[in-house]
Amino acid sequence: MTHALDGLRRNLMAGLRLALFMPVTRLAFRIDLAQLLLLFVLSAAIDVATDWVRFQPDASFSLLGAGGEFFTVSVLVLAAAAQALLFRQRALALAKAFLFLSVAIAACHATYLARPAYAQSPGASAAPSAPRENRYPVTARRDGAPD
Repeated sequence: MTHALDGLRRNLMAGLRLALFMPVTRLAFRIDLAQLLLLFVLSAAIDVATDWVRFQPDASFSLLGAGGEFFTVSVLVLAAAAQALLFRQRALALAKAFLFLSVAIAACHATYLARPAYAQSPGASAAPSAPRENRYPVTARRDGAPD
């Protein structure tokens, strides 16, 4: 178990380096199926946690959201397998999916967590905006009534 967690830590650090455009070798990652599943579970857990924080007053857990997670991962694995077949490199199938998940956890979820709380609520904007003025005058429709 400690070996798997150490591999996960190394993969996340390598994914963060890759997300920051720092040099990373393939040997910095620990690419295997167990690590890919751990990355998927971690990504799903982060998604659940950020959604819970975002919708906290009315938050409730629903398994209906799992369909989106499984769809995303299945499309990711399918695209990686297609690239592996196209380039005739079998090891590329697991590596592409693995690299994308490690970078997505490091980059996408980190930027989401770094946003201020007022910007995370649905429909909220970063700064309060002034009321918009109507740039177009009221025109009459063909039947003579105003819009």
